[in-house]
Amino acid sequence: MLLITGLNDERVRYWQATKMTARLQKINSGTLPILLKTYNSGHTGPSGRDAYYRSMAFEYSFFLSLSE
Repeated sequence: MLLITGLNDERVRYWQATKMTARLQKINSGTLPILLKTYNSGHTGPSGRDAYYRSMAFEYSFFLSLSE
């Protein structure tokens, strides 16, 4: 599971995702990872085309790594 948050998000504060990730990791009985990715951005994610492509590449590579 990949949880994504932004440090400057006014709707969902970053510590909420941090606490949720910690709880999920604590109760996780499987072998698949539970990770948190934090961007230095707001609710909509990184701004700019290049930052968007980098974030999409990270997410795709995470999910593709699970299919091994």
